[in-house]
Amino acid sequence: MTTHSAARRVAAQNRLRLIAKGLDGEQHTTQLDEGITQQPLSALVGEAGITGEATFYLKAGRKIARIEA
Repeated sequence: MTTHSAARRVAAQNRLRLIAKGLDGEQHTTQLDEGITQQPLSALVGEAGITGEATFYLKAGRKIARIEA
């Protein structure tokens, strides 16, 4: 995704997700809506509600990117 409008479009199609994978292998997925695209990624990671160490990914459609948090 290169633009903010592209992020909103993907979110409107219910194809934008924040994925948190804990050290124990447990995975937690949060579907993101259009309104949340106005927030910085650091706020999204904080709202994920994951306790302890985790690796975060942002998934847009079929593409996935690791977030360095």
